[in-house]
Formats: sequence, structure tokens, C-alpha cells
Amino acid sequence: MLRQLEFENSKLSDFDIQKKMEATKGKEAFTSEIISTSQTVQDLEDSWEEALTNFKFAPRINAKEDDIVVSLNRKLDKNLVLLVEQKVGNSNFWLPPQGIRKHRETMIQTAYRTLQEFCGNNIRVKFYGNAPIGFYQYKYPKHIQKNGRNGAKIFYFLAKYISGDISCNIKHCWLDRNELKELVHPDIHKGLSKFLLPD
Repeated sequence: MLRQLEFENSKLSDFDIQKKMEATKGKEAFTSEIISTSQTVQDLEDSWEEALTNFKFAPRINAKEDDIVVSLNRKLDKNLVLLVEQKVGNSNFWLPPQGIRKHRETMIQTAYRTLQEFCGNNIRVKFYGNAPIGFYQYKYPKHIQKNGRNGAKIFYFLAKYISGDISCNIKHCWLDRNELKELVHPDIHKGLSKFLLPD
């Protein structure tokens, strides 16, 4: 009776209880009925070991899609950065999604809103924390500085892609570190490279 209560109140799993019971029986012979109807702990462990040795990881390189920069199924062995084409002044640049913070909006709220404005409501991401991971600042052209606005400071947040698609009418790309260096403006790359995750 006490032994039964001990087993019921213990934190052992059914597998651990079965293993313990088989160990206490030691060299006792099992009846043919028990052997034929139940699987021993050793059999379970052997089947798990076999399943582990037969397990094959999925390939992390997808030759079909590695050159398609709008695909998330490319370069699975690397960290990719989302860039969207944005008009700054009279020129178009490839930049991470960025926007102007609205009055009474926190920086993380601005990050969520900006991502939805650029990429649509279909994409789900997980932001890592409420604080930015870094910033990039630049000066405006001289004709704008005459109006009393010297420049801008852009704060970046780290996020992980969860699911969904980016709106098809948005020009975007997913780039690794090397591709990023080739595509973005050198000054922007210098700021971004300080806080990019290593591969």
C-alpha cells in the first residue's frame, strides 16, 4: 500500500516507473504472457537509439531558390536581412523598413506599425525586446538643413520571421551579410554591420 502511494505521488514518468520495476525484479523470469504483450524498457531505448541513428537533417542549402532574393527558402544556413525599396529625397534606396515615429507612440509600436505599412498585415514576426539593437544617424542635405532640421536618427529592432508573406506589390529582398554589403549604401552598411547577427 505504501509503495503504491509512493509511486502515485512521485514525479517519475510511466517510463521511469517501468524501468524501476524491471530493475527491482532483477533476474526474475518474465512469464511468456508478459513478454509477448508488453515492451520492455530496453526495447524502448533500443528503438529510440535506432530512430536517432536513422534521422537525417533536412538540407540547409536550396540550390533552386538560393538566387531568388525574394524567397525565404534561400540560404537557410545564414541569417537574412529584410530590405525594402524606399524613396529618400529623389532617389530610391534598399533599406530595412523604416518610418517616422508618431506622437505618443513608443519605439516598438513604431517598429510594428512600420513593418505592417511596408510589408502588409500578412507577415508575422517576433521582436526581441522593446529596446532597439542599434541606430544609424545621418545629416540631411544642406538645403534641408537651412530649414532648421539637421538630420535623422534611425533605430533598428531585431525580429525573427514567424510566418506569412510580404505583400506582392512591395519591392523587397532577403539578403545575407555579403549581399547586403554589395546592395546598400556604404554609410548605411557601416551602421548596420555593427549589430548584425553572425552566421
